Amino acid sequence: MSPVRGRDRSRAGRSLSPGQTPHPPCSSLPLAPHAAAKYRHPENPALTWSGRGRKPQWFVEALDAGNTASDLAAPSRMITFLLGDPPSSWQDRS
Repeated sequence: MSPVRGRDRSRAGRSLSPGQTPHPPCSSLPLAPHAAAKYRHPENPALTWSGRGRKPQWFVEALDAGNTASDLAAPSRMITFLLGDPPSSWQDRS
């Protein structure tokens, strides 16, 4: 008989009840969905941030330069879907 290792050690000697299934391994669990971008770099739209985790350096630098978080807000996905890319005049906030 082979030795019991790892997480299975706590289950050694136990049997499953009828209709009960073993816990699935973590690798089979679905990943969390990708968070949509809430903020976009004003000059390089390829740089985005979802608002989760640490603030990216470009976001911190933009705030230090006097911008507000709402100045850097990305257009909602629905508006972009319906209207296409926003006109360049929307970017000119003087």
